[in-house]
Amino acid sequence: MARKRSRDPMSELVSDFIDFVNSVKQTTKLEQDGRIRLNATAWLETGLREAWSDLASEWKGALDLTGTALNFQALVTALDVDTTLPRETILCLGSGPGLYEIGLASMFLDSPKGQRIELLCLDSAFGMSQENKQLAEQVGLPNLRVVTADARQLPLADGSIEQVICVDSLQWVRQWQEVVTEVARVLRPRGMRRFYCTVHPKPMAVWVEGKQYPLNQLTPEELKTYLVERGFVLESSEPVDGGTGSGRGHTGRLLVAKLR
Repeated sequence: MARKRSRDPMSELVSDFIDFVNSVKQTTKLEQDGRIRLNATAWLETGLREAWSDLASEWKGALDLTGTALNFQALVTALDVDTTLPRETILCLGSGPGLYEIGLASMFLDSPKGQRIELLCLDSAFGMSQENKQLAEQVGLPNLRVVTADARQLPLADGSIEQVICVDSLQWVRQWQEVVTEVARVLRPRGMRRFYCTVHPKPMAVWVEGKQYPLNQLTPEELKTYLVERGFVLESSEPVDGGTGSGRGHTGRLLVAKLR
């Protein structure tokens, strides 16, 4: 990503992010209306994780540029870091090809106080993780790592992470409550302990041979309720215009919650 100085840092940051996303967009076989239509065999026999892995190289081309940029701006505005810590690790769940994460990592590298912050990107789809790694290597980001793992069983020690980000990903998990439980487990007791999560306004579904199959019943209200049950305090709930992951033309929510 280009690094420039500007009188308006936020506008310049978002502009650089848009340029970056534009540079990786490509022709896609996905439907123009933004729906994810999975091959019946991939969905019924190998599951959603493998289907996402197969779609990894095409997913970047399906992104709605405006919605993606607005989501990024909302996330940057909400994100708070502890400048007193010698090092801070931010876990990014369901990072996919890593566009938001690469944008954040580039932003932190440009800041003297941000250079001690590491982003740990995690996705269960191997193909998505590979796309993320390749893009990060192209940009040159020593503060970004990528792992392939299940967010319902994080390969991390208790209390090892300062903050967790989940952009347009939790809605794709059937047992999303297990992810929230894991987030609470890995947050560091004396860290920022915040969970930033964008949520689709309605429960997510996939299409198989013209039929719609619901994945779960996750909505912003359902997530708010469960966060409180798991010991979080909701700090904010802001509307965000959705890109492909949140549903084009729909307004989702960016929830920020802090673990007690």
